[in-house]
Amino acid sequence: IPHIWREVTGEVVAANTRQVRFVRGTLYVHIASSILRSELMMQREALVRSINKHLGTDLVQSVVVQ
Repeated sequence: IPHIWREVTGEVVAANTRQVRFVRGTLYVHIASSILRSELMMQREALVRSINKHLGTDLVQSVVVQ
């Protein structure tokens, strides 16, 4: 899933991402930039849809932005 994170969010977000973990349907991402963190928190549902589309299955149920 970390490689898909880069594809879905782009280079700027990926460069500010410090950690990506996937546990039991939840994707946890640690973002260094508070501005990007706030933006991504508002886009969580869209991120879930985009990631699952890239995966070809509904593996991710939620995204937690830290």
